[in-house]
Amino acid sequence: MTKNKLKCINGTSTEKLNSILENKKIAKKIIDERFNRDGFESVGELLDIEGVNRDLLVKISRKFTIKKESVSYHRMKIEVPKEKFQKAYFLISKTHFTGGEPLIRSGDSKNYNFELELMVSPEEEHEYKKRNNLLMK
Repeated sequence: MTKNKLKCINGTSTEKLNSILENKKIAKKIIDERFNRDGFESVGELLDIEGVNRDLLVKISRKFTIKKESVSYHRMKIEVPKEKFQKAYFLISKTHFTGGEPLIRSGDSKNYNFELELMVSPEEEHEYKKRNNLLMK
């Protein structure tokens, strides 16, 4: 489906769609950089973004959500097999997610699902954009 068709369907301009795509790229880079900077390589391995990690079988879907008072929030929905929840939760709680606490937790007898939000400061977003632009020149 082309961007023009999307525009007709939901009234979103091409510029807005491009902005949303750019925000998703920025959020992914910020998450990756935080994991690497803080030495949480095991978390980076755990969070096989938008896929299934062979080790802990954690399925993640990410969506860039909203901006509140110039702060971007990035929400991740995570599915973890019940027997590996403690290990996964421990690793995830060591990251910069808001308090490291699940916002929503549900599941069945086999899996747990929970959502976390990552706050991205305007400075961090700006710094990433600045570095990215310098690298492209």
